[in-house]
Amino acid sequence: MLTLENLCSLIILSRSIALWYALLGLSSTKIGQKRGENNFESAYFQSKIFNPPKGDGKMPKLKTHRAAAKRYKVTGTGKITRRHAGIGHLLQHKSEGRKRKIFGDIAVSETHVDLVSKELPYKKYAR
Repeated sequence: MLTLENLCSLIILSRSIALWYALLGLSSTKIGQKRGENNFESAYFQSKIFNPPKGDGKMPKLKTHRAAAKRYKVTGTGKITRRHAGIGHLLQHKSEGRKRKIFGDIAVSETHVDLVSKELPYKKYAR
């Protein structure tokens, strides 16, 4: 026999809104809702979790690695340049010719071009 206490405990343990309505004998139809449609289930199936947003068939955009974008520059011909190492401090004991050489930019080596290119997915547009 289903008593009022058992009914309340079933409602508390139940997580489905439709079951609550069925146990209480109420109608689950709301304004704008189709008859026989469960409110909880329809909200779940219409949610962003179940139905991710539909794009226009394109791949998602890639994010540029911001630290790499600040360290590397792309030339007009598409080469990637970087700064020399050793120009931050301790310059007093270095010769003038050595300092002139290391203050200029240098192209990234062929072994590192692929690694840097992955961090700069839109490098052809960075000028």
